Amino acid sequence: MAVALLLAVAQSSFALEPIPLVRDLLGPPPQGVGLSAGDQKGVLAEREVFARARLTGRQYRVQSVMLVNAGLARTREIMTRFDRFAGLVPYVEKAEWNPETKRLLVAGGIWRYYLQSVLQFSEVSPLKWEFTVIGGHFFGMKGYMQFETAAPGQTLVVFSSQVEGDHFPPKWVIERGAEIVFAVTGRRVRSLVEDLNL
Repeated sequence: MAVALLLAVAQSSFALEPIPLVRDLLGPPPQGVGLSAGDQKGVLAEREVFARARLTGRQYRVQSVMLVNAGLARTREIMTRFDRFAGLVPYVEKAEWNPETKRLLVAGGIWRYYLQSVLQFSEVSPLKWEFTVIGGHFFGMKGYMQFETAAPGQTLVVFSSQVEGDHFPPKWVIERGAEIVFAVTGRRVRSLVEDLNL
């Protein structure tokens, strides 16, 4: 009981004043993803999975942020085993991961729109993986996944990507559809990471 109370107090105080690196990641661009104070509170205090996708002119951006109740090493190890995503997430029908080449073929869809992409990952550091879409939909998209310790036993995961182009699926599919897919994916993968029986 006392441990639970201490954790609750630590989480509530953390939610009000995150460590500087986390605050930078959540803050305004170019360092951060530009979460509002309300969105930051949702992610840090209420454990919401933040997902935003926007097509503005020719630029398409996708961002997702979540807090995982697990240490950094465990979170990173499980979240970068992309072959687990097929079947775990209802919108992902195929996820073929080659750990040697760090190449991922991912395919799936929402609302009768089927999309497939090949992503080339590079491990910039133990905390950051960058990627480029080298085939399929969203060709040329660049982005990253970053893992940061938010508090003892908690990891903040930030995903951000963007691409410029002229030929996209309908706006409502790549905005609202992507937000649904990323939110559901985030919740499912977070549950997988937090499952102590793994």
